[in-house]
Amino acid sequence: MKKIIFINTFLFLIFMQVFANNIRGGLPFFFNYHPNDYSGFSQNWSATINSKGFLFVANGDGVLMYNGSVWEKFLITNNVTPSSLLCDENDVIWVGAQSELGCLIPDRKQGYRYVSLINLVNPKYRNFNFIYSIKKTKNNIYFLTSENVFCLQSDKISRIPVDKSSHLFYKNKNLFIYEPLKGFSQVVDDKLIKIPDNFADIKTHIITSVIDLGGDSAIVVDKDSGIKKIKLDFSYYNKVNIIIKDLNLKIDTLLINSDVYTALRLHNGNYAFATQRNGTFITDSAFNILYNLSREVGVLNESHNFLLEDNQNNLWIMMDNGICKVNSQLPLSGFNDFQGVKGSVLDVNRFAGRLFIATWQGVFYENVGIQKNIFLPIDNIVKQSWDIEKVKLNDENYLLIATSGGIYLIDEQLNSKLILSGRGLLVKPIPEDNRFVYVMSEDSIKLLDFSENIFKPKVTVLPNLDKRNTSAKLTKD
Repeated sequence: MKKIIFINTFLFLIFMQVFANNIRGGLPFFFNYHPNDYSGFSQNWSATINSKGFLFVANGDGVLMYNGSVWEKFLITNNVTPSSLLCDENDVIWVGAQSELGCLIPDRKQGYRYVSLINLVNPKYRNFNFIYSIKKTKNNIYFLTSENVFCLQSDKISRIPVDKSSHLFYKNKNLFIYEPLKGFSQVVDDKLIKIPDNFADIKTHIITSVIDLGGDSAIVVDKDSGIKKIKLDFSYYNKVNIIIKDLNLKIDTLLINSDVYTALRLHNGNYAFATQRNGTFITDSAFNILYNLSREVGVLNESHNFLLEDNQNNLWIMMDNGICKVNSQLPLSGFNDFQGVKGSVLDVNRFAGRLFIATWQGVFYENVGIQKNIFLPIDNIVKQSWDIEKVKLNDENYLLIATSGGIYLIDEQLNSKLILSGRGLLVKPIPEDNRFVYVMSEDSIKLLDFSENIFKPKVTVLPNLDKRNTSAKLTKD
């Protein structure tokens, strides 16, 4: 399959045989939903998807529902802020909020209706800050707060006291909890069964995510020490052992300093890490960073609270200000002005292993160095640049650039030279012999002959072509 390049006013896309995240520096398509778009509060804390593909969001104003075109809002008892959501196999949306828990039940007339279950909680424990996660087992629903896990069994709710900053997670169809002061336990109904582990040296660390890798392995994201791998040994009857392994990854320091908040393994095997200070990092399966979705590239906010991958493999990011939908697995990649491309894009070409972009503000080339910007300008080309074409002259490869300030020649070492003054709109090399190139402006068409000197071509003005020219095409004749 050939590479096809599409261009519009502000963004150019490269369609390739590989996924976009394999293109150095390329960004997937993403779309920001501003609070005005969904008519809700700025902060969003959690999300879930039902069997119809409808998105449910825990928003500061209530639970938002998005069917792909229209946003709706469901208010929670006492207008409290929902903080956690879970959709079960019956499309019931379980809701955790500030001193409130309940569920949205499918309703033929209303779509969904909210039912509060806080009355099932012992009045002594009804005053809690937020519910941080919700998990479901075959018979029970679990709501995790900062100090308790509430277990819903049939029509009763029991309480399991836990450490602050605990984390619930699934593994091999079993539910587990990590408590910073006690370590790991298996959750069985309303009881915790302690699990032996080798975590004695990090009992005070904060686990924000546990990602199941299948079999007996999982990835642990530790807020204070980065990414680790754990192995759960189920070989002994009615007993589980957990062994931790440090991976010592380069990304660890970045995640720690960025205040990693949650993580997710994507359908294609890549990982997403949402942080409170530096947006979301996407890595490959070996934890090499592919790109960073932050304010610097156009995402609305740096504080990312929750990640969700939907049935079409779109990544949804719940943020402190708005929501971002990322088409992370489409075979498309984009670059925008946040990455160094200034001005509206007019043409693109690949040359000497780099992308070159012609814009209203000059020519920009793909930077393969260590500078922050992915694209840097060709310093002496600052006029509107209209057309980029590759030519081969004297067995050397060059780029020809048509600009409002003249025609430029660029070699593979990025040296550029003005070879023809005056306005140029198009350059069209003759394919069979690049020594001859047509140059079009609004009021003339010239033929350049590079046979004798590639830096001072012979110029012939073609007669009777002095009217307003707008486009040109070479034919085989």
